[in-house]
Amino acid sequence: MTVQKFLDENHDIKHFLLAENERVTEALCTALSGEKITEITLIAKGSTNRSYLVCTTQNSYVLRIPGMGSGEMVDRYREKEIYDLIKDYGIADEIVYLNPENGIKISVYCEDARFLDLTKENEVKAFLNLVKKLHSLNLKCSFRYDFFTEIENFERLRNSASCFCDYETVKNDIFSLKDILENSSEKEKLIHNDLSSENCLFYKDKNGEEKCILIDFEYAAMQSPAADIAYFCVFSDLDETMTDSIIEKYYKEECTAENYREVYAYIAINAFFHTNWLEYKISLEDAKRESRREESTKAYNMAKLYLKKFREAHICQE
Repeated sequence: MTVQKFLDENHDIKHFLLAENERVTEALCTALSGEKITEITLIAKGSTNRSYLVCTTQNSYVLRIPGMGSGEMVDRYREKEIYDLIKDYGIADEIVYLNPENGIKISVYCEDARFLDLTKENEVKAFLNLVKKLHSLNLKCSFRYDFFTEIENFERLRNSASCFCDYETVKNDIFSLKDILENSSEKEKLIHNDLSSENCLFYKDKNGEEKCILIDFEYAAMQSPAADIAYFCVFSDLDETMTDSIIEKYYKEECTAENYREVYAYIAINAFFHTNWLEYKISLEDAKRESRREESTKAYNMAKLYLKKFREAHICQE
């Protein structure tokens, strides 16, 4: 089907298509050829993407359109490689279109889906079991995620000194973890690397059976599974007790003192990375500057707390 014919057959949403760039129209034309679109509604607007619910006479889809500057943070060719790797394992959203050149993605919409509820024990366990399934698949992609390189990248992007007076000292302490983690006994696996409640969906399939999937694999890469658990703890804003509980639930009866230490180390690294990401965002915008500054300070203090917890656990082990 030609783009013009697609526009003619979908005249009800022509205003939306014309407001977007031609690449969006081409993506919808390629992926949904033969389906008549009845409605397009904005459902999410994040820091890097906009997402729309696209309803047709047959199905519903989620259209993701990358925002300006997202290409600096996300390699879409890597994202495409990841989705090609995991597509047959039932752990992720079902992709019908993904263009690595422009990042436009169309996936099947899960009806009545809800995010992970941290107050529900059964959902937390199902989520962690799914994460462990991803790690245990032993899939291998062609790239790994280097937190230390990424921290330095955002230092350059923000192009200004940190507002924290002891920043260099804390940074040196964070970077001292590199050699320790490289000597860890835990092998690197394919990890999600962006685990949050909003990236875990629960829904019922056509048979009424409850399913749990992960979405948004934009930052997936090879790394320690402990880094995934750490990321989730940082971005769920968990206290120390809940963090230890998550570690125990993920590793189960196999949980060791080394597992605690490694997750603590990655929490410190993730929190410190998040501080730098927030400082970069602060340098770009005024609207959220105050709230981002508070969040940055909170992440910075978390990095220092878990550096201390790592050292204490490390000393006990020795």
